[in-house]
Amino acid sequence: MSIELDYAPVGIVDDRDTLLTTLHDGDIAATLRAIDTGPLTGGRWVIDGQTQPGLFRIAYDPALDMSARLIVANAALLEEGRSTSVTVHYYDHNQLDARGNPLPGLGIAETLVYAVEAGRTQDLAGFGAEYAAGANGAASDPAMTTLADGRLVAVWQAGSAGLTVRIGDAVSGIGGAAREPAVAALADGGFVLAYGVDGGIAYRIVGADGGIGEAHRLDTGAHADAAMPDLACLQDGSFALAWREGGQVAVRQFEPDGTPRGAVETFGALGTAYSPQVVAHGDGYAVSWGEIGDGNVYLARAGAAPVAVNGDGMAASAGTGAPLPGMTALADGGFVVAWDSYANNPFGFASSDIFFQRYDAAGQPAGGITQVNTDFSIGGRFDAQVTALADGGFVVAWQAGDFDGNGIVGRRFDARGEALDAREFAINELRQGDQAGPALGALADGGFAAAWVDAQADGAGRIETRIEMRVLAGAVPEAQEQPQALRLDIDGAAGQAYRLYAAAFDRTPDPAGLGYWIAAMDRGVSLQAVAAGFTGSQEFTDLYGAHTSDAQFVDLLYQNTLHRAPDAAGRQFWVDAMQAHHAPREELLAQFSESPENQAQVIGSIQDGIAFTPWGG
Repeated sequence: MSIELDYAPVGIVDDRDTLLTTLHDGDIAATLRAIDTGPLTGGRWVIDGQTQPGLFRIAYDPALDMSARLIVANAALLEEGRSTSVTVHYYDHNQLDARGNPLPGLGIAETLVYAVEAGRTQDLAGFGAEYAAGANGAASDPAMTTLADGRLVAVWQAGSAGLTVRIGDAVSGIGGAAREPAVAALADGGFVLAYGVDGGIAYRIVGADGGIGEAHRLDTGAHADAAMPDLACLQDGSFALAWREGGQVAVRQFEPDGTPRGAVETFGALGTAYSPQVVAHGDGYAVSWGEIGDGNVYLARAGAAPVAVNGDGMAASAGTGAPLPGMTALADGGFVVAWDSYANNPFGFASSDIFFQRYDAAGQPAGGITQVNTDFSIGGRFDAQVTALADGGFVVAWQAGDFDGNGIVGRRFDARGEALDAREFAINELRQGDQAGPALGALADGGFAAAWVDAQADGAGRIETRIEMRVLAGAVPEAQEQPQALRLDIDGAAGQAYRLYAAAFDRTPDPAGLGYWIAAMDRGVSLQAVAAGFTGSQEFTDLYGAHTSDAQFVDLLYQNTLHRAPDAAGRQFWVDAMQAHHAPREELLAQFSESPENQAQVIGSIQDGIAFTPWGG
């Protein structure tokens, strides 16, 4: 006979620490779970108190639910910039009387604190309002292009219903088992649409009047795994269609009416090619793709041998484990390739960054590989997309972890590859939910449009997806200097952030970056979490090296932070902390940053106040 022990609950946890002002009455604020060894059904949840009476209520089914939902009861009480708390009490089934009422003195209570932040973003003044491109439902894989007359075309997979095609404000559909759409504008005002079907690729020509032509099935020979189509309109008005089949990349050109031209050209010798991207280049095309086999992004021009873009073997997406390049042709005849990579954190695959490489009109590298992202992100950044802008520059967009899932962010660059924005900006206006799978389209006036998949949880906990769009209209201005502010809390968040810059990078912080990290720490992000953002940056890797030993890392901390050689006892203490006690490097960085020595070195620079650019994200 065995006896199962059921201990009393020992704690309560939730799934977030931030609430947004865009929450509505009835929305889920957080999901609550009890730390309990026994059955999680049959218990009782109550609110003991809250700083704003009436803000929250609890919903759960005691017979079925193993968690509870903290529900917003009065959203009008959510005030940006302040925190709010609620004390929640949980009793398991053994702590209830025969009528289900809590027994006095039992159960576990926990006070949960939430920061309240703005639920809408307007990081760029030219952004219009976010809007839903289609009805709620199963939606994925958006693609975009801009027609010759300026109308936007957005195409996406609408679950089992096939594809939805939106031309301007007109919406139509293509039924059947269609998936992974790609779209490219044609010179005559229409566009070509390609998509995956069972075991192959199909394409259609859509006229300038919106009339959808008949489907043409691509002849892929013996390969039944053709997938991942991409399209580009070429200089002479024809178009190129690229796809993946048999572990290689295939490209074929077509006349404007869809008639095949010439033979199929194949690339990729490893047999693990993935996610091809094709653009116009000269009188032909250039194509890029990822190779799962060696973790590199490759590039080939029509008729030429492939070359590696990154070559470090660390290009990969946290979502697929495969390299996922983005690519666009530039106004000067060159092009740019963007991708996500964990090169800055080779032992932490999920923590990735975004990079790009420009190429000139001759197909040769123009400048070096450039890191796009600057800000800290929960879980890394991935799914890079890029589109050219009318002024010769380009914009890169990607998805990055935020407080409750992912958000879509971007950054603009000029024709030389120099950043126009001091740091990335939010593209999605509404922060609630999970935003993923960005697509971009350029506008003739210098702006751009973006589409993405938005997963929203309603008050009942169901997830629905929809395609959201947003337009940055008008000429794209260069980044403007923002007015600076002054903080006097040299022992608080401002002082800690300033000292961390000095410790990590041995330099004075840039005002915009300092403002971002001050805002993060004001919201409750810990010093060690901020330090983790610093240690994951390219600047930190450049200064400390990508593969330094623990002892070398400690030596560099002494040198860069304290500007002296380590004393033997101190050096051994920190090496032991890492090797025997598994202290992460960000913990050591935070400790050195707040050490009396570093504080004494920095105090002269901040004793009269800390100047920074306020972060408005």
